[in-house]
Amino acid sequence: MHTEAIKSIARKLVSAADNLVFAAGKREGTKIVGVGTDRDAFTSNDEGIKAEDDAVATMLKDREWRSKVTEKFLRNRINEMMRDAIKAGTNDIVPKEVEKLITEVEGMNRELLVIVPLNGIYMQTPELRMGNVLLRNVRGEAAKELEERCRAFSMKNTFYSEEEKVEIAQHMHDGYVSKLLNKTCAEVRIVAESDRAEEYALEATRSLIDMLRFAILMVEHRYREIQIGIQGEAPEG
Repeated sequence: MHTEAIKSIARKLVSAADNLVFAAGKREGTKIVGVGTDRDAFTSNDEGIKAEDDAVATMLKDREWRSKVTEKFLRNRINEMMRDAIKAGTNDIVPKEVEKLITEVEGMNRELLVIVPLNGIYMQTPELRMGNVLLRNVRGEAAKELEERCRAFSMKNTFYSEEEKVEIAQHMHDGYVSKLLNKTCAEVRIVAESDRAEEYALEATRSLIDMLRFAILMVEHRYREIQIGIQGEAPEG
């Protein structure tokens, strides 16, 4: 993100902090920074809301940022920033917090794998790459491998006891992994925060499904009898 955009974001969020007000009590509607504490409920007046909205819009104009984060992610970070300003009793900390946010987003480099279960697609090959999406046949050895990977992930957690790890692994299997087994799944990898990674994976998968539906329409006269899609969006069978 270029320097002028960063300065603009900082100015807007300083304004947003300056227009935070008490959300309840005798001081409701009066400015809170420098008066209240981080335990007080707060909100923004119209000017503050506009300043925050403009800052978020500026951030999401940046192509790299749009690819990595959601509006929800940015709103959460800004909310933390505003609470820190209230706690510090000054909006002078906001520009430094903006710098930290920029470092966090532009420094994101961890690739996430999102697995999307599909209905109506059966593959005889182990996998098939189609653009940014890898279709994987999660049956047989592939299913066993996925189960073991997820179990190993749970068992590596050093915070829990061995008994708790087993319970977590079982919960993960019953709640998530079991829904992927014996299906064709779409795998999408992306460097992003978790909500944006999920959004992107669903967008990419839906685009692929639309392309497959069009291909089926070209070669298959029984199109209405053939329903394919993401699990939960297309019927089983």
